[in-house]
Amino acid sequence: MLPAERLFAALGSCAISQPTVLQRADGLVAISAADMRVGLNVGPAVTPQGFVPTLDVMSNRPGFAYVFLIDAASNRGRLVYPDSVHSKNWLDTGELHLPRGGWRAAPKGEPVSDHVLVTVAAKPQDRVQLANDVAQRGVFVVHGDFAAALTATEPRNLLPRQIQ
Repeated sequence: MLPAERLFAALGSCAISQPTVLQRADGLVAISAADMRVGLNVGPAVTPQGFVPTLDVMSNRPGFAYVFLIDAASNRGRLVYPDSVHSKNWLDTGELHLPRGGWRAAPKGEPVSDHVLVTVAAKPQDRVQLANDVAQRGVFVVHGDFAAALTATEPRNLLPRQIQ
């Protein structure tokens, strides 16, 4: 097991008090690789389909991007990028801007979560396993070198922009 996997395996089996999904996400940011950095800006946007968050992800190194939405109130998280529409998540330029054609942060009628976690990994991850780990066990397991960023989404403090 890699150090990060050991840490999160330990967090996942903590008998006294289970850490929340948000605490685990924050822990992932804390153990990011020293030579990798990820930045994340979140803003609201108004699209023809309604209000959606905009995500601008910047990385100092190319890699594979993964975006998770976390709802602290329900203690739940879910992988939202890549998805079945956008399965190619390689960041050749080190930048990612969402939304883009066909991508939705949340299924229609489902509220957008209050935190966004982004990881950029040096090697591809098993998307299905990542999604299941977060949804079923509330853990984030990233293999190999990675960097992560976590931020709260507070659309009431931001001005929306139009996206076609």
